Amino acid sequence: MATNAPAAVRPVRDRPRDLAFLAFAYADLAALFLCLRRAERLPREPSPEEGAQERRRLQLVVWTLSAALSCAFTYRVSLVMPPVLAVAVWSMTSVVVVVGFFVLVL
Repeated sequence: MATNAPAAVRPVRDRPRDLAFLAFAYADLAALFLCLRRAERLPREPSPEEGAQERRRLQLVVWTLSAALSCAFTYRVSLVMPPVLAVAVWSMTSVVVVVGFFVLVL
């Protein structure tokens, strides 16, 4: 991931919006990987007071990060699509985000 960043930044360095999108996508992915790694290191059977809250909080953070990344990519894709297809893409992303919330958090 880190080795691709300079190659991705070079073509868009003169376009601030594209550069901001790249920075957000890389930062979001890095945070997502860190949270997933932290979740993997939690004990399988935590004691009720210590591990359960940490696992629940990490699930919520992972869902938030993945939802933000999905919405960011959907926004970028919808910019180049006809309005009807953009609505379809946003609808699919909304379903994925809502189902992900129920599966991962609830």
